[in-house]
Amino acid sequence: MANMNTVQFLQFTHLWRTAQRLKNNLLKSRRLRFYSQFVKEGDLCFDVGANIGNRTEIFLRLGAKVVAVEPQKEPFNILVKRYGKNKNFTGVNKGLDSKDQMAEIHLCSVDGVSSMSKEWIARVKEKGRFPKEYDWEKAVTVPVTTLDALIKSYGVPAFCKVDVEGYEYQVIQGLSSPIQFMAFEYTQEFIDSTLSVVNYLERLGSYEYNYVEGENTHLALPNWVRHKKILDLLNSLRDHNLSNGDLYCRLTRAKSVEVPINDLQHL
Repeated sequence: MANMNTVQFLQFTHLWRTAQRLKNNLLKSRRLRFYSQFVKEGDLCFDVGANIGNRTEIFLRLGAKVVAVEPQKEPFNILVKRYGKNKNFTGVNKGLDSKDQMAEIHLCSVDGVSSMSKEWIARVKEKGRFPKEYDWEKAVTVPVTTLDALIKSYGVPAFCKVDVEGYEYQVIQGLSSPIQFMAFEYTQEFIDSTLSVVNYLERLGSYEYNYVEGENTHLALPNWVRHKKILDLLNSLRDHNLSNGDLYCRLTRAKSVEVPINDLQHL
């Protein structure tokens, strides 16, 4: 009977692992199809807050050149181990901010939600988004650069994804010219930051907006909307319990006047 139980356990484990592989492959397939509307072969992409490279993998499979930015040492090492031999991959072991400097990142026990924003951490802890076991007790100082500096080094990306756990607004302040397609993580507890991102983008150019809820691989709105409409929609998400996702922005017209990076008081 003991041998039979062992066999059954091994069979179950094999089936579970097979199901997980199929699930992951299906998710990757859906993500490839979704991101193909923004990323074409030969495009340059910035993956800001790359972690271990789940989005970097998708962009590379679409034939893009990817600059993956990740300030945490261990995830960055995994990122380089996974993609370092790909000629289209460049890793940058830094954070992003409004200017080149040193900054503090608060490391979570789950590295995917480490953050440079004390306010974001306090807000999500207060709202109970994550289990109580999650903590951000350890902090380290890391070098940070700007989107403008990345563009100067690598060129203007066709697509830039920013997922930095509440630090998105600080990141966008380091950009003085528009990018064709951008995506920013939003969370229900920190919508004000996303509103500031939208207002800042509108000083760089005229954009249209859509969004994705959670980990879905389809846009929530049937049609892209303009500045005022997306602000109204984002405000409405305050009432959605623990709503989160990604805001997608596409440029329709650039403006000729550059935004002073440190001119923040009107946003």
